[in-house]
Amino acid sequence: METYSARLERSGRILIPAAVRRRLGISEGSQVLVKVEESGALQVTSRSQALVKARQEIRKYIPAGRD
Repeated sequence: METYSARLERSGRILIPAAVRRRLGISEGSQVLVKVEESGALQVTSRSQALVKARQEIRKYIPAGRD
C-alpha cells in the first residue's frame, strides 16, 4: 500500500494526487466511491473498479458456463 499526502481545501475538497488519479484511471468528471471505515479511514475507489470487484464476488456463486 502506498501513502500520499493531500491537503483539505477551505471548501472541504481534497485534491487526489495525479499519480493516484492515473492509477485509478479517473479524470475530471469521473465518479468515485468514498467509503468511511469504522476506524475513520477513507477509501476512494473508481466506480469501474468497484463494479469489477462486485462482479468477481457475484461470479463465485454462479456455476461455470452460466451468465
